Amino acid sequence: MKILRNAIEAAKDYDTVFIDVYGVLFNGVTLFDGVPETLQELHQSGKKVVILSNTTQLSADAICGYGERGIYKGVHYDYFITSGEFLRSILISNKNVIEQKIDREFNTYKCLFMSNSNIFDNTGITKVEHYSDADLVYVAPPRASYGSIRVDRLQDSNGCHVSLQDFTYKNWLELSDDQGLKGLAEVHGLLEKLAQMDKPLLIANPDVFAFLHLNGESCPALTQGGVGTYYEHKFKGKVVCFGKPYTEIYEFAKSVSNASGKILMIGDTLWTDILGAQSSNIDSALVQTGITGALKEECPQKDIDSQLKMLISLGEKISGQKNALPTYLLDQFARRI
Repeated sequence: MKILRNAIEAAKDYDTVFIDVYGVLFNGVTLFDGVPETLQELHQSGKKVVILSNTTQLSADAICGYGERGIYKGVHYDYFITSGEFLRSILISNKNVIEQKIDREFNTYKCLFMSNSNIFDNTGITKVEHYSDADLVYVAPPRASYGSIRVDRLQDSNGCHVSLQDFTYKNWLELSDDQGLKGLAEVHGLLEKLAQMDKPLLIANPDVFAFLHLNGESCPALTQGGVGTYYEHKFKGKVVCFGKPYTEIYEFAKSVSNASGKILMIGDTLWTDILGAQSSNIDSALVQTGITGALKEECPQKDIDSQLKMLISLGEKISGQKNALPTYLLDQFARRI
């Protein structure tokens, strides 16, 4: 593994660059310093630049949203591919892939929590109002009655701290945050009802948590993958995921972008970006911002080898999968300006 400074150095010998968004280009509020300039430099150098995100937005919505933040298709990148767009393509042209995974046909769905459900528009699949009428349940970004659910200040019923790598394996009925909020218990109650009805979950964002800006600070909040992990572990429920780290989305990205030559994936998460790249025989670069940057703060040792071992150990506990090592380790995505 080579230690480099930024994406320009890492991408030098590659023809196509896949790039994650959250934690790499964007901190949840603004783009990191130097991101537009670095993207444009990559693009102008003749490389095919593909943004590959686990967001459940459709690609057109993501293009519009990030255009408002100052990065534009054709100037900073060539393609913006989302896991929401990938799932929609499956629903339109290859629905039997999902049916094979849940071992049943489906023609209806129900949104879990409040969500934009345009993934399902014009797919021939009907939205129903009641979970009991749904063939499967689409998991949208999870929210409790009070909003997003923090998962970094959790404690059990004895007041003992529950870590990020362990929270999906605890009983959510017994967990609360340091403010006494029990958002995970709310989610548990709904999942218990769905398990009793034998409802499969459909997830377009496999991330267990993501760093969001809540009340003026960046903190890890529950995302769809965390809901799916808990549903499988606690209730033995059936879960179907689309997005990184699964190889299908990398193949989809290659096909849509007509990627050729050597490909590099740049991301901030070992168990999605880096693991998926390795499984797809793609080289990878891990940036020390985003999730990796936040988790490194928990490591008392400051040498790179100790920090990587800690990150791999955490990642394997969080994801339940054997994590991969990146080809390159980067200080950050952007060239310092």
